[in-house]
Amino acid sequence: VLAGERTPARHVALANAAATLLVADRVSTLREGVEQATIAIDSGAAATLLDRWAAKTREAETAA
Repeated sequence: VLAGERTPARHVALANAAATLLVADRVSTLREGVEQATIAIDSGAAATLLDRWAAKTREAETAA
């Protein structure tokens, strides 16, 4: 999904992200949420953030 492939899984991820953004008051409409999520995926920002979270998790596991 984060590689930008146009698959049914991408559509589900975009819908979930849009709903999350709407509930969090980050967007006004689901359509706007889909647009924001699409930008995050297509720009690579979503993959970069996931990589950062994974690295932080590994750091926390090592420190524990």
